[in-house]
Amino acid sequence: MNQEEVVKGLIIEFEQLRQQLGAYAPYEEIVLNWKPSSQRWSMAECLEHIRLSTYLYVANMRMVLDQTPPHLRQTDITRTYKVGWVGRFLVRMMEPRPDGTIPYRAKTFSDFKPGASAYNTDLLLQNVDLTLQQITELCEEMASFELRKIKVPTAMGRFMKLPVLDALFFVAAHNRRHLQQAVNLGEMANFPGEPLQLQPA
Repeated sequence: MNQEEVVKGLIIEFEQLRQQLGAYAPYEEIVLNWKPSSQRWSMAECLEHIRLSTYLYVANMRMVLDQTPPHLRQTDITRTYKVGWVGRFLVRMMEPRPDGTIPYRAKTFSDFKPGASAYNTDLLLQNVDLTLQQITELCEEMASFELRKIKVPTAMGRFMKLPVLDALFFVAAHNRRHLQQAVNLGEMANFPGEPLQLQPA
């Protein structure tokens, strides 16, 4: 795919996730905050984690794009774009399996751990939606930039940087991972609500 197609695909994915948030709206807070054990996350915590981690990249991308020099603000968007090997590795680590299982469980950085004991459904969904809107708008803003040469700090620190599009592929895979985690909760036998019905992506 070329850069134009990649950016459009990412925008579509983030917009689809925004639409899928509506599936959580009917849940009462006791259902959204339910967890099978103290060591597992609730649906609400999965969504809050998506918000926290996505916002890190919103903030880092905003900083980097504001500092982008004029000669990198325009490029041939029809050129083929290939994700680097580091980006491919990180995406593969995050991606849920086709059967819905979550591979390669990893410890969550403390900054991205949900901090509240319970979440208000409306407020949580509004905050997640706002963050997804922000990252979508950044995709639109940078669509014509030379994205092969612009790098953004990752969750692993400012010394670990990825090309912007590689970082966005990682964010999208990470979101799919935790969205699947929420779906899996809804399919548990002792889940106190109806199974989660997401619109197909």
